[in-house]
Amino acid sequence: MTLRLLLVVTVVTMADACPIGDDDPLPSMGRPCSTREALCGVEMVCRPGNAPPAGLCAPVTSYGSCDDVAGAPTHPPGRLGDIKDVEVLTIEDALDLEQLREVRLVDGTVQIFEAGPGNADVGDLCPLRTLQLVTEGLGIGDSDLEDLDGLQALTSVAGGLAIFNNRSLTSLSGLDNLVDVGPRNTDGFVSANVIIAGNPLLAESEVAAFEERLQERNGDALTIISCSNAGAPCADAEADLLAFLVSNGVRQ
Repeated sequence: MTLRLLLVVTVVTMADACPIGDDDPLPSMGRPCSTREALCGVEMVCRPGNAPPAGLCAPVTSYGSCDDVAGAPTHPPGRLGDIKDVEVLTIEDALDLEQLREVRLVDGTVQIFEAGPGNADVGDLCPLRTLQLVTEGLGIGDSDLEDLDGLQALTSVAGGLAIFNNRSLTSLSGLDNLVDVGPRNTDGFVSANVIIAGNPLLAESEVAAFEERLQERNGDALTIISCSNAGAPCADAEADLLAFLVSNGVRQ
């Protein structure tokens, strides 16, 4: 009975843009949204229609491996989550990661990064399950992560996405709902929307599937650099870019 009621609410809201009552168990479900605004409720994702960024709020159905760590999505009613305003937030361990718990929008740059021979020991990204938008770039490098579960609500990253030098990373499926990635200009290097490089256990098929999904949503308009994963090594300028990221992260 509950499931039937929720489906009715979704159809009515999508068709007629009816207001959503305060007593609705998922108050932002079906609300018109933009992937670039982070205005869906907590544990929701902005699902684009025919042409992003416009879409409708929909509940995240699973956080993958994080369901075993922090529980399945519960969609707390009426919650929009916090906004964090930073210039650059560097996450080096699980304690640092707690700064982003319950945050839906980061106005600034986020990098999960540990320079030098060690890893950023974060364990998992489960505290990021409310994150929908980062405005100035997201970097995930030199971490101990095996997957990116916990990022299923993330739909937009302005300022570029870089996933580099993660020695245990095997999956990108946590980014299945990512829609918009703006370009990033790194001094002395070609501008790119997405960089996936130096992740030795990340299969080329996994990278190719991610690229295909993202390009399809953007009309093949994104510049994506991928190399030195479990396939062909980076060459020349791409190798220099990877070396720069390993030394400096995405901070400029």
